[in-house]
Amino acid sequence: MTIFLRLLAAHMLTDFIIFRDRVYFLRLGGGFKGSILHSLIYIVCIVILCWPFMGIDWINFGGLKLNGWFMLLPLALLHIGADRFDRSLITGAPGHNTAYFIMWQAISVLVLFLVAPLAHYAEIIYFDKFLLVVIGAIFVTYFLMMLLYFIDKDLSAQEFPIPDERYASMLSRLVLYFLLLIPGYMGWGLGVLWLVFAASTGGVRGFDIPKTRIYVGTPLTVTAAVIVRLFVLYA
Repeated sequence: MTIFLRLLAAHMLTDFIIFRDRVYFLRLGGGFKGSILHSLIYIVCIVILCWPFMGIDWINFGGLKLNGWFMLLPLALLHIGADRFDRSLITGAPGHNTAYFIMWQAISVLVLFLVAPLAHYAEIIYFDKFLLVVIGAIFVTYFLMMLLYFIDKDLSAQEFPIPDERYASMLSRLVLYFLLLIPGYMGWGLGVLWLVFAASTGGVRGFDIPKTRIYVGTPLTVTAAVIVRLFVLYA
């Protein structure tokens, strides 16, 4: 799973972190500039994270063998295709934005799983665990920020939250996520205390947090933390 985790980290960094706003506005214009920039960032992230494994065969099907270098172009083209067909951000689809977002993210991750060779490298298992923690952190912050926005938009046509509200919610989920990763019962106890604190104060800095942040964001954050915790502490 080493290469898959690195590809997944590259995908998460590209879609949610690196030049996210710049790429969004370029994509919003309807041209290919945003998609091309997006795919170039994706390629760079893949090369950096998968550098030790670029020379080994990723695809070995019959007589067809393709190593990591040969897979860069297909992966970039697939990423451009996802950009062009995903309507959750570009044109919008009232009542269906959440479905579009989940569908294209699921397809993108499935493609990575299919092309990544199922090889295990014991000497870098600690870096794999670090990557898993990073992937989980991006999931509970930026991924859930977009998912919760699309849910609110589909249900009540709610606008994108202002930066202070957005980052306060992300910080609250991130703190809960890292507390639950603390080994032993201390992590569970601190996580519960944080939930009680957040509920009693109305969220970080007193924002009136929408119900989706509570009833969708919190359970998904706890679920992500539990999954990462199991792999990091016991794998």
